[in-house]
Amino acid sequence: MVPILTAHLRRGTMGDPTAPPKATVGPSQSSPLKPGRPMVDPASRSEWSEYVYSEPDIVKSISSKEMIAKLCPHVHEDLSWGKAAKSQKCNTSPLNIVEYLNELSVTVSKTKPTHRFKLFFIETRSDAPKDHPTGTICRPDFVGYRREPRRNLTAKTIKWSQIQVTGEIFAKGDTNYDTRSKAGSYAAFNLQARPDLVSGTGLCVKGSDVSIYFINASRIYTCDTTLSTRSGNVPRLIYAFMWNLYHPRVDPSFTLDLGPPPVFSLEVTPDLYKETLSILRVGDTLGRRTMILEDPKDPSLVIKEQYIQPQRRFREGALLDKIHANGSHFPGIVRHGYHGEVCDTDGKVISTGEGDYIRVKTRLVLLDKGKRFAEIETPREMLMIAYDALEVIRILHRTRHILHRDISSGNILFRPLSEVDPEFVPQDIGDMCFSHYLLESLGLRSDESQSSTVKRLGTSLLLADFDSAQDKMIDDADGRMARTGTSMYMAIAVRNNGVLPAIDEIPCIPAVHEDLLPRYRELLPDRLEHFPENESEIIKAKGVTYGRKFEHILRYDVESVFWCMVWWLLQARPEGSEQDKLQQKAWQNLIGAEDSRYDDYIVSRKRFPFHPDYIDISPLLESMREHLRIDLEFSKDKIKQKEPEYLCEVFQRLILNFLVEHRNAEFLWLPKDIKWRDIEGTPMGRAINSQ
Repeated sequence: MVPILTAHLRRGTMGDPTAPPKATVGPSQSSPLKPGRPMVDPASRSEWSEYVYSEPDIVKSISSKEMIAKLCPHVHEDLSWGKAAKSQKCNTSPLNIVEYLNELSVTVSKTKPTHRFKLFFIETRSDAPKDHPTGTICRPDFVGYRREPRRNLTAKTIKWSQIQVTGEIFAKGDTNYDTRSKAGSYAAFNLQARPDLVSGTGLCVKGSDVSIYFINASRIYTCDTTLSTRSGNVPRLIYAFMWNLYHPRVDPSFTLDLGPPPVFSLEVTPDLYKETLSILRVGDTLGRRTMILEDPKDPSLVIKEQYIQPQRRFREGALLDKIHANGSHFPGIVRHGYHGEVCDTDGKVISTGEGDYIRVKTRLVLLDKGKRFAEIETPREMLMIAYDALEVIRILHRTRHILHRDISSGNILFRPLSEVDPEFVPQDIGDMCFSHYLLESLGLRSDESQSSTVKRLGTSLLLADFDSAQDKMIDDADGRMARTGTSMYMAIAVRNNGVLPAIDEIPCIPAVHEDLLPRYRELLPDRLEHFPENESEIIKAKGVTYGRKFEHILRYDVESVFWCMVWWLLQARPEGSEQDKLQQKAWQNLIGAEDSRYDDYIVSRKRFPFHPDYIDISPLLESMREHLRIDLEFSKDKIKQKEPEYLCEVFQRLILNFLVEHRNAEFLWLPKDIKWRDIEGTPMGRAINSQ
């Protein structure tokens, strides 16, 4: 396999020593395990992630003929292309790659005088391109951009969405591995900033040796060639590379306005046209290549685009149709409008890859927008949103038989407290009730930013990203769904494909706090009856490997909410507080490639390493983890073992009890600083992750 590492970064990825774990993609898994997202080192020039997909064909070295066919798919239909390629010469000796490419660009542009633009290449090694949707400040050595009349860009002003191609030059002290890694990563970064491009390219240059990268959602393809500075003849492969830059494969529904500032226009349907779209968030380039766009003129609307495998049994749009059935609005879950596949000018669905690696482009218009879990301001608000997330996944499973399967800090959103119009409330949601309504009558310290009276379905939660979700009412063709999720938030049994052997206690169910009990009995009487007092148990659990027998169940999503809470609290520090660095081992134990969370966070009897001003929240997480030490399938109590909502009820009671017990404690109301805690051995000031 070609020694290249790919960059799959949202805001906040950094390299060693806190690199994320590997992920698996390809035909063997329709829903791959997704790596977690560590933080950004804003001072790092080469901010790229050091992990390789384990499927050997994801990065594929191909022949010159095969690469030309990808770069110029219509070469056989255009005889002038072949003649031109044979006759081209570039005379730059000794080789200066930027001058060479600019000379070749002029030549290629003359083959079709109707081109509205010319590609121009500039060095950028001293300046980072601006405004990447992940916030990266990495610096390619050179870039190519569309140079339009009366609009010249410089290395200091160019933005990522204006870049057509990136390149990296071998430097003294670099290894081939380093240079090729960065070249491939920068090409992947470029696609993250260009929703209009279906595929992208990149260059890696070492003397007269050149490696070309062709990247899309399915794979990275590489091919090597050599530039002859003596003859001046341009290799057909290099000519094809330049031809592709003038004729890239694009999504025709997009129009890029180079600005300033650069923005995108999009025709979703003939009746839905959006101008001035900007990129809100992006996912990994390889795989689904998720892109979230927003319209500043329409603050409630966002557009989500993905490249998915066509054989997927469950698609997000169809699942949201079921969740919000008959025009209803399921509380706490993002609503949607249009959803469908995206076609090219010939009416064919846009796709990438071949064989088992084919992916098709889909588009989903969402009607709600929220902020990320990372941006929650206080521990109290975080705990209430966590409670509400548990309530949503619980009722969603009970009434729609749907499991989210990818609960993470990136998918739990929040917004100002909102309520569902009674006209659109589903008739089958039963006793659904959120934290604000449960707690508001207990004389708790008031939050002046919220209304004094909240109905039971009022919540700040907005659960999103159902692209990994499963409808349990539809049988999977293979009998079981593949394991999926974002690694650091996955239930331990899911991440490890089985239950770890252990001897420990399964605690009894917590009683509802006496101050809350009358309210709880009034609003949720069935839960008190369905989950009565029980006894703790000492259990010896044997190790079990699931293999193909794996089946995702509700309590795995419940456990993922716990890991979201750990993730937030490990990094949070109060606004204006003294810096208290997070031990690198503690952080690595959460996000590392080897899953050590069970030993270091579950079995451990130590307090959680939270910031000293937030350490009083540790007892809540400690009481929650006690219920995760032994998998409930080993319990001899039939309710613990068989009742899908049991762990959810346990966690919700623990959260409510803690909020009541510490109703006026200052630590719950301390606003979080805009920057996370620093990690020992990692010199950086880490802004809040957009994840």
